[in-house]
Amino acid sequence: MGKNSGLQIVELEVTNRCNLNCKHCYLDRKKLVDLQKEKVFELIDEVAKLEVHRLVFTGGEPLLVQEIFEYAKYSKKKNIPQVVLMTNGIFIEKKNLEHIKNFDLVQLSIDVPPGIKPHFRKDYLEDLEKKIDLLKENGIKVHLQTTIHKSLLPHLEGLFDFAKEKNVTLGLNRLILVGNAKDLEKEKLSPLELKECLTKIVKFQKNNKLIRCSDPLLFLVDEKRMEKFTKSKQKSIMGGCIAGISTLYVKSNGEILICPFVNYPIANIFKKSFTEIWEKNKILGKLRDRSNIEGKCSKCEYLAYCGGCRGASLREEGTLFGSDSNCWLK
Repeated sequence: MGKNSGLQIVELEVTNRCNLNCKHCYLDRKKLVDLQKEKVFELIDEVAKLEVHRLVFTGGEPLLVQEIFEYAKYSKKKNIPQVVLMTNGIFIEKKNLEHIKNFDLVQLSIDVPPGIKPHFRKDYLEDLEKKIDLLKENGIKVHLQTTIHKSLLPHLEGLFDFAKEKNVTLGLNRLILVGNAKDLEKEKLSPLELKECLTKIVKFQKNNKLIRCSDPLLFLVDEKRMEKFTKSKQKSIMGGCIAGISTLYVKSNGEILICPFVNYPIANIFKKSFTEIWEKNKILGKLRDRSNIEGKCSKCEYLAYCGGCRGASLREEGTLFGSDSNCWLK
């Protein structure tokens, strides 16, 4: 594996400032701050040395940061394979397209398909479509990302069709009640609703390879994956939740999270180096051994292939090592 000890994805929150204030945003924006420029370059160097595959520049809104294109250019110079811009797209214009080409992929947020009233943010779908077309016309790869919520369920097929029409990938992740989203209890899916939703996603994936979903529970409704894996009582990690296992999130104040939906800082890059945190942090070490998971997940025969969502565990049980309350298995 070389220098890379398993870390594949690093999300770098260069600012928590944003031009929007979405109802489902996971950010803590009590104090607005940009990550210091010199620290960003230092992190890029460390990420490159660790041979991380994907570096995501996120926020807040990263296009509010003056140096964002400088960061992207430097990342490519350091031979990081995939450099990603995660943005709401509002500030994408013809005049900055040449700079945006320094990113290998632009990820845009979408809540509902066109024609449906937005639920989480101001209505800019018409503008978003124009941005998608503009990026694609200029050879820039586009990915759409959406949050699965109760009001979206009747419109899932429309969202899949929209991604197919635009010929862009579409990723889905479930709503976790952190940040602004803590007030969206009514939009949270029940376990059976989540099962129904994930089943639909698997069904559509068969005919539409553009659909992506990394929810650990997806395994439980995917017959093809189930056929590949033997029911196992081993605790080693064979798939599922990758938070803290192959991905880390750096907040603009320097705090390290295992995932943006897991608001539990495990360290701070202003106190220890990013590399030291990745290699020696005790919480990360514990996460890499699923025998440390407690509750009903600990007894599940699919633990090695799923592991449950750590964000759901922290939210519902107050611990990183509890069970996923969204799981429908008894």
